[in-house]
Amino acid sequence: IMSLLDVDAQDCVCIVSGESIVIEAAIAASEGTIIAVEGDDGSMQAMEENADKFGVHNVEIVKDVSEESMKGLPTPRLAFIVASVDLDKQIGQLLKKNPTMQFVIYTLELDILSGIKEIFQKYQIQDSETMQISVSKTNSKSVFVAQPSPWLITGQAVVTK
Repeated sequence: IMSLLDVDAQDCVCIVSGESIVIEAAIAASEGTIIAVEGDDGSMQAMEENADKFGVHNVEIVKDVSEESMKGLPTPRLAFIVASVDLDKQIGQLLKKNPTMQFVIYTLELDILSGIKEIFQKYQIQDSETMQISVSKTNSKSVFVAQPSPWLITGQAVVTK
């Protein structure tokens, strides 16, 4: 996921519900800003604790991607979103902050995956690619144990005149 995000030292990235990715991105963007969107108080507190634990000081934690929450924060180049039923709304709100934002969507759910193409068309997000990551591990008895196989969908918003 981190290689797909291609975060550089001065980058600004918005990460929605991606706790572990926030820390890795914050380390990579050591001179930039990571906007961590955590929807409830418990998740926000856990994110604060993780940022402290790993010594990253470039993480801004907000409750949602509304204009009010994002006000005063740097404009992200990229959004990594763990998809939920609010995906359409989240993309629309993020595009108000940056109309040419790049997106990486993560989902394990087929029903969400099947709706992303329509959402991308609605917001003129182009150059879409979809990939699925599959990982298997062996347990102590040398039996393969399948892990979740997420889909990652990328796209770039464009402004048309």
